[in-house]
Amino acid sequence: MTLIYEKKDQIAYITLNRPQAHNAMDPETVVLLIQAWEDYRDDPDMRCAIITGSGDTSFCAGADLGKLIPLFTGTKTAETEAVKKAVMTNIGLTLEAGLKNEFELAVPVFLSRDAQEGPRAFKEKRDPVFKGE
Repeated sequence: MTLIYEKKDQIAYITLNRPQAHNAMDPETVVLLIQAWEDYRDDPDMRCAIITGSGDTSFCAGADLGKLIPLFTGTKTAETEAVKKAVMTNIGLTLEAGLKNEFELAVPVFLSRDAQEGPRAFKEKRDPVFKGE
């Protein structure tokens, strides 16, 4: 699991768990992080959250560029229309405007059934079956 989410004594513990990649955010990690924050937000007993990274060298390296750069360069095609729209919309925008667009588009993408199918297939050691949902 790329993210460990635990709750104990009114504290939520969120651990990024990709030490081999310096805890860089890949789509699976982002989906799990969104789910953890939503659970934390919706639990009235929670008083604080502690977020940390596993391993000895890095908290979080940021985005997993190895999975994102191919989308931007065109060497890999986007799996969903929302990702295509995000890439094409942000070309030539300022960083602030691009990040605003990314935020608006990212949540539906990362919560899509296809986004959840990839990590599920990986865990089950099978090829993913993407349906464009």
